[in-house]
Amino acid sequence: MPVEVVLPELSTTAEDIVIVTWFKKEGMEVQEGELLLEVQAEKVSFEIHAPASGHVAKILAPQGAVVKARSVVGLIAAPGEALVEEKPVEAPIARPEAKAEVFILASPAARRLAREHGIDLDLVKGSGPEGKITEQDVMEAVRKKPEAAPTGLTILERIPLAGMRKAIYDNMAKSHAQVVPVTLVSEVDMTEAVRLREEKLSEWDREGIRPTINDVVLKAAAMTLAEDRRLNASLAEGELRIWREINIGLAVAVEDGLVVPVIRGADRKSLPEIAKEARELAEQARGRKLRPQDLEGATFTVTNLGAFGITAFTPIIPLPQIAILGVGMMEEKPVIRDGQVVPRQVMNLCLVFDHRAIDGAQAAQFLQKVKATLEAPSTFF
Repeated sequence: MPVEVVLPELSTTAEDIVIVTWFKKEGMEVQEGELLLEVQAEKVSFEIHAPASGHVAKILAPQGAVVKARSVVGLIAAPGEALVEEKPVEAPIARPEAKAEVFILASPAARRLAREHGIDLDLVKGSGPEGKITEQDVMEAVRKKPEAAPTGLTILERIPLAGMRKAIYDNMAKSHAQVVPVTLVSEVDMTEAVRLREEKLSEWDREGIRPTINDVVLKAAAMTLAEDRRLNASLAEGELRIWREINIGLAVAVEDGLVVPVIRGADRKSLPEIAKEARELAEQARGRKLRPQDLEGATFTVTNLGAFGITAFTPIIPLPQIAILGVGMMEEKPVIRDGQVVPRQVMNLCLVFDHRAIDGAQAAQFLQKVKATLEAPSTFF
């Protein structure tokens, strides 16, 4: 009997799994444990290996297909073993004038895509097994569909929401619908932090570690959360859960979206340790090598758009967390100190919090503590 290629549970929250690519075609030989296909769940890519040796007898979920965990996506047969040929599909019976109720064989993903684009599945020819309509069939119908009344606009490209983009779409929409966000912005003088960092660079370089200003912010946020845990919390099932662990999510931009790997126990780690872990997680994220557990368990998130010249912004809170800290661009500005105008390195911190869970004064106190820690950073350098 052929061995089924079954997709495992890749994440505790993933619903849709996208088949990214098959590394073997039907009929090709494969060894047990050999890389067989790549899939994507939410924002992470995973490699699926062959469960047995033999040849790929059947690919049931082609590239681009959207399936669920525990789905059978292919069959591997032993050398010389052939699949039992299925009976040929009978020619369809001509429909009478009065439209009868007919069951259309189509994948759930194809049905959803058809609804989104207003495609009548009756008019789509399926290319899958037994004429089953696939996502590719629906997209082909979308491409051939005549445009509605002229609007003066021509569609250049249609990009289905799937994989990472679909996960971002769902998560952001859910957060926007549920959260009552309020943003507080505070200008922070980073001059002393910059000076101390430059003093330590030669020492850190010998160790192969070079903490960034964002690492400094991560450390300051972790220290503040350890002192004031009111924002180290989640809203779930009608209660506010304040967490003992301080696990900071680090927003990382990747080619086709955004992922948020987690630095666990950030309050117990030194600045160089945070820098090393943050760099490793970012590299794994961009190389699509994160594991599901790398993305789970965050209690607070930090995101930085300073590299793009952004001075202030209002990031979306990732549920079920109740706060996120946005970091703006650091720049030199003239500041009055003791009656004198002096140049200082300053940047904005933007704290977005869920007003359902915490009041403005409490959030302001937290941001004030982060600011004070960053402006007197000698305790953690």
